[in-house]
Amino acid sequence: MSLEPFNPNLTLGIYQVGVLCSFLLLGIACTQAHFYYTHYQDDSVWLKLLVAFICLTELGQAASLAASLYSYTISIYGQNIDPFLKGIPLSLGEAALLAGLIAPTVQSFFAYRIMILAPHAVLIACTIWFLALGQICLSTTMFIQGGFKILIRHMG
Repeated sequence: MSLEPFNPNLTLGIYQVGVLCSFLLLGIACTQAHFYYTHYQDDSVWLKLLVAFICLTELGQAASLAASLYSYTISIYGQNIDPFLKGIPLSLGEAALLAGLIAPTVQSFFAYRIMILAPHAVLIACTIWFLALGQICLSTTMFIQGGFKILIRHMG
């Protein structure tokens, strides 16, 4: 039984479209951050730092996705193999870790806003915080377990 020839349209094409959509969303996030900093200058320092953290983490995630796309499309270009069979690049694991930090951070802020706007909804806010903490723990654990395997493979 032989493998079918590699068809990049079924794998790399879809991945590239996804990465480009991620860049579009990064542009929207940066525009929102710029609008926030120019129009809400009286907000507290911790809120400004939170916006900066989210924006910089989004930028790091986009850079990691770009590096993994480069690895898949340029580093092994011309080889008649499915690049996804060669293993996951470390940059893709980094992007997953950053996504696992971005989403719970935003969700925690929403939970905080629920506490401010509806003080009687403590159970809802605590549930959101608990789930966000779980998401951070799981994504970090997945990165550590998978990241060490990837790192060892790249070093050896």
